[in-house]
Amino acid sequence: MLATPHSRHLKDTADTKMSRSNLASALLSFAILLAGCADESPVGDVAEDDLNSRTIAAIAPIDISLLLPPPIDPSPTHLAPATLARGGAMIPTAVLGVLPKKLDHASAREGLAYYQSLRVVGVRLDPCAGALGTEMTVGCTPQVRLVFQGMTAGTTDDGALHAFYRVTRAQILSLVDFTVRERLARNVSADVPLGVHPVAVAEGIRGRFVQSFFAKLQALCGAENLERVTFIVREAGRPKAWAFGQFAVRLGTPTPLAVPTLSSDSQSLRGDAVSPMSPHPDNFLSLPPFDPTAVDRALRIENPNFHTPDTMACVECHQTQRVLALFPSGNRNEFRRSDVSSAVIGNDRDPENIHFFSYNGMHPSVSQRTGNETAAAVVRFRSLARGR
Repeated sequence: MLATPHSRHLKDTADTKMSRSNLASALLSFAILLAGCADESPVGDVAEDDLNSRTIAAIAPIDISLLLPPPIDPSPTHLAPATLARGGAMIPTAVLGVLPKKLDHASAREGLAYYQSLRVVGVRLDPCAGALGTEMTVGCTPQVRLVFQGMTAGTTDDGALHAFYRVTRAQILSLVDFTVRERLARNVSADVPLGVHPVAVAEGIRGRFVQSFFAKLQALCGAENLERVTFIVREAGRPKAWAFGQFAVRLGTPTPLAVPTLSSDSQSLRGDAVSPMSPHPDNFLSLPPFDPTAVDRALRIENPNFHTPDTMACVECHQTQRVLALFPSGNRNEFRRSDVSSAVIGNDRDPENIHFFSYNGMHPSVSQRTGNETAAAVVRFRSLARGR
């Protein structure tokens, strides 16, 4: 969530490609129209009454947090930062230009060439982004989050870029209606831990489900409504070193954004050294080794009733897995729901794996915090269905 000291502005060489756009925009609109006709599902500002509870009531975690197969073959069928979408590219070159030169030190690519090689590996839908708890409130802001990763030497890069798009309630419900309806049509059970989406695994990235979903995302998300990007950079050296950062985006223009709870727009983790350290009282990293209250604090950070990604610094959020790998259940700070599962596939108990909803090498990684946040979002989506 930072502008790292080694950040570089990239050349806007891709702007000339994007400026051909009258014809390209028309082709995109036509392609999206065809995709919408093919699956007869709502796209754009549909009326909520069209959705009712026919599919939304059946919503499950895998319907709103979709981890896709890794981009082994990063073809045009994947969504990329340069993919033409709502109002322009998925991520404008002006935004890519303020990011670090690459997200993984091992990649041979740098600058714009690196970022244009990234592909979407995860999609998260949230009807009330940044809000505590599970209730829908008047100020709830629906949000689509796309997770981008690259590939180097046959494995995923050890870094990630997240892009956040503000959408309307009707728009986000149209996406959920599609994912639920398509899963039910294939008789795919939702009674599984949150991991790689089973339909995407069965049909592949080029399959009808993923390609139709991508077309809907292109219609709803792009330069026009991109509001934030966050990133994790895997730096050189052992033990692993990381840098975190974020930018607010308004009308395609990025502005450095302070890391939550910090005055700095940067934060790093090198071995066990955190700089700067969050002053929040739930920061368990500030405790001495083996302090018994560390588990309480880490569980609170993972609990969406106590924290959101906007209330705790990056490193502290991404380090909870190390503290909680072997903790016994039953702690009063643990997030639990009887009406929806928060089970996840986990992260292989790798203490150096900080990926919350992406890939660690070729292994899918889903953190418990992501499982908890997804379960809370499911409750909210279900309440929307009951309220219509």
